[in-house]
Amino acid sequence: MSWLKPVAVDKHGPMYDRQDVNDMVVKQIGVNDYFSMRVKKMTQDSEKAKELVDQATDNFDVAIERMLKKNGMLEAETKKTSGNLRATAQKLSEGLTRIERAANFDRLERYVELLERAERAMSSLAELEKSGKLEKIAAAVR
Repeated sequence: MSWLKPVAVDKHGPMYDRQDVNDMVVKQIGVNDYFSMRVKKMTQDSEKAKELVDQATDNFDVAIERMLKKNGMLEAETKKTSGNLRATAQKLSEGLTRIERAANFDRLERYVELLERAERAMSSLAELEKSGKLEKIAAAVR
């Protein structure tokens, strides 16, 4: 475009006559320069696009790898916590079983019944003593 002369210049730059530009394009097409310049520009653009896509793919690969690593760490920690929880539940169950065996709840229930009967008897004797009837009953039993 160096042989084209601008017809005017404004704030956006030089302006060219449409017919001059069309003539130049026709001449370049005739000598096959026009298409080779366009192909060269398109090749540069496609190379830039390829680099951008490769860079984005690399960034995605890094992010996915980091995510998979975190997932593996989370999975391992979850397994560890689950195992600890199961072990603690097992120990608690075993402890409760030992307490149940040591306490012998059947015998404990009989002791409670006997203590309740003894308490009722003591209360009855205290009532009889207050009313003065306990001495009379004791004298009659002797």
